Amino acid sequence: MISVRGRGAPENICHIKQIGKHKVVPGTDKQADLQIICDTFLRFKGLERPAVIVTDLRLVSDLYEKRMHIATSRALDLLRIGGLEEEIGKDPRLAELL
Repeated sequence: MISVRGRGAPENICHIKQIGKHKVVPGTDKQADLQIICDTFLRFKGLERPAVIVTDLRLVSDLYEKRMHIATSRALDLLRIGGLEEEIGKDPRLAELL
C-alpha cells in the first residue's frame, strides 16, 4: 500500500500496524518481502511490487500529479486506487473510470 501523503500526517495509512490478521511493515523493514508493505510514495520511489494499492488521496494538498505518478508507477501487475468516490472524482483521469 502506498500513501500519496508524507508520514507526517497522523491519519496516514502508514501508521497502521496490521490489516486484519496480517502484519504491516514499512518498505525498509528486513522482512518486507514477506509482509504487507505500507509506506509513502517517496519511500517507494525506485521500488516495484507486483500489486500496489494507492491511498490517502484526501490528504494531498500539493504536487498531486507528481505523487500519483510515483505511486502508480510502482505496480508491476496490479494497481488499485483506494478512496471515496468524491476524492477519486477530483482527478480527471480517475473520474473517467467511475
